Amino acid sequence: MLDSLPPDALVAVLCRCPASDRPSLRNTCRAVRAALDSDACKSERAASGWAEVSTRLVPGEELYDRDHPDGPSDVSEEEEEEDREPEAKRRRTEEKKRRRRREDVEEYYSELGRFDSSYRYHDIAHEVIVDGVPAGSISMVLIPREEFEETFHEATDAHSQELQEVGWTLCDATGRPKVGSVKAADLDGEATEGGFLHVKSVRIDPAYRPVDCTEVVARAVRSAVSAPELEGRWTLATAMSDYNVYMTREEKRRQEEMTRRRRRWRRDGGEDEDESLKEEDGKIVSRRKECAVLDARTFQRVGYRQIPEVVGAERDKPVWLFALPRFLEEPVLSFRDAADIKLREPPELPEKPRGVDDDLLALVKRSGNCVRELLDTLKQSNREIVKEKHQSQTLLGEQFAPVAEMRQLLQGERPEHVSEETWEKSLTDLREAESTLERVQSQLDEITQTTSEHMEQHRQKMEEAINSSMLEAKTLVNEKGASVRRSFAIHCASRLRMTAYVDALLELVPSRERKRAISEADFNGCTPLHCALMGTPELHETDEYLAFARRLLDLGADANARDPFDMTPLGQHRSAMSSRFDFAKTMGISRPEDDPGAWRTYHLKMEEALKPSRGETDVDRDARPSVFYDEVDREIELGDDEDDDDEEEEEENEDDNADDDDDDDDDDDDDDEQG
Repeated sequence: MLDSLPPDALVAVLCRCPASDRPSLRNTCRAVRAALDSDACKSERAASGWAEVSTRLVPGEELYDRDHPDGPSDVSEEEEEEDREPEAKRRRTEEKKRRRRREDVEEYYSELGRFDSSYRYHDIAHEVIVDGVPAGSISMVLIPREEFEETFHEATDAHSQELQEVGWTLCDATGRPKVGSVKAADLDGEATEGGFLHVKSVRIDPAYRPVDCTEVVARAVRSAVSAPELEGRWTLATAMSDYNVYMTREEKRRQEEMTRRRRRWRRDGGEDEDESLKEEDGKIVSRRKECAVLDARTFQRVGYRQIPEVVGAERDKPVWLFALPRFLEEPVLSFRDAADIKLREPPELPEKPRGVDDDLLALVKRSGNCVRELLDTLKQSNREIVKEKHQSQTLLGEQFAPVAEMRQLLQGERPEHVSEETWEKSLTDLREAESTLERVQSQLDEITQTTSEHMEQHRQKMEEAINSSMLEAKTLVNEKGASVRRSFAIHCASRLRMTAYVDALLELVPSRERKRAISEADFNGCTPLHCALMGTPELHETDEYLAFARRLLDLGADANARDPFDMTPLGQHRSAMSSRFDFAKTMGISRPEDDPGAWRTYHLKMEEALKPSRGETDVDRDARPSVFYDEVDREIELGDDEDDDDEEEEEENEDDNADDDDDDDDDDDDDDEQG
């Protein structure tokens, strides 16, 4: 009867059958079997919600067999005696392979999957099963943070670039969350310890995601992160949306073809991009963004939440999400409910410079880098010369005192108790010592002269480079119509901390627009003050960073301006300092010249200079470097305690004075009564 139905009707009937009935239905006839295996039936079951979805965690031993289908590859047959039988040799080799397999599984695999014995993390693989048939895979990594003191970032670095970015952005060196959205959701502090679970990739048979249907993918992800084997093993989970999950094979093929066309166009020296190429590229970019949002909606259906702090200026950047175990206690959301959850998107920003504006930006970038290199070389040479000069002065000082004492002793006539030979030898030693002093002094004078000449030469080169580039910039602005503001050349000069360039470029801006030019955001959403604070300075560079920041503020830079991450320049400074000290701690880098007191002084001066009048943002607070703000908070608490003590003393003094006044009044009353 079923085989007499048209294919569409047969699929409509079969798509509602339970998965448990599929084996028996497959044995009825060829038409039914073909309908059950068709993409149309899979798509209909996925879209209608009848598909039964589950996952299976692939244990380590099974993964080993997949990785080594022929068994251990480095086991060779030993040279045996000639009289040993081939069968005995084979059995011996098989036994060695079994032993090697057992050793490899114990060392490099676990019940959760592949295992790294150095950092104790597990690479986990889930097999996605739809209606009893394998239909995809989900891969994850689990890092047990309780086994790390301050080496969490080392573990993420060792795993992959993606996990490195996630770990450094969201957590501190111990693996504790440092972004506000995660900390705000973690009411009981469970996310500060325990396992850190990151979903690396999700791949599902395209037939089970028809017309961008997220049903099967969402249920597969929920099943994987809620697997019994992972229960109690993680307290914080993360994921990044991936447009590849929902792009079809045809769309991926078009994207690859587009990439090849663009390479050919660049190889052939194309200048003006073909309009058809632009149009096709725009469609692909739009589709990628659409698929990335679909994947983000999938994780929102599962229970994940967006991490808004990482939303920057890049419009094609994936959506970052996180989950706590209690988030997964709720039912899977419908797609409509997930779509009602607003995703934070990058703000609308100015376009990148084009034409002569781009030429002006390229000029400042090229010339600025050249001058920056000259300036850094000059400073490095100057430090070395100063060090050598200091050593010469120290040597001169060490030798001067003994020579002066010897000169005083040898003044006048020879004492009678000193032989003439000894006296002459002492005079010779004195002359040699004085000659040595003259030579050291001459070297010191030569160093001073060389230093002056060297610095003057570099200054002349820098002045020539600056004057030449600014003359060319004037030509671009006055004759070719370039705009300093549209080119964002001031932002580039600020990134290089080139005061002369900033001053010269501002002269090319109409006076009424200069305050806006020094505070407006570029195509990355950053102001010149943000750009100036992006670097991670060395200790000998801190004075330059501080002076340049103050210069921009004097020119009218806005300390309240926020970048796409909702970070003020104060937060940018804090973020750079945190990155510097976290990296040094993780990599075990320690410099003798790094003085904690000097760093703290610099940090506090920057805090004072950059303090926003409208208050710091949550992102600014999250960016505070722990090496400094713990001490600052402690001092504030101590200061509050001292203020409280002072208030208590004042209250006690007031009470004592009031008691004295009452006693005086009582005495006056007694006197009146006696009178």
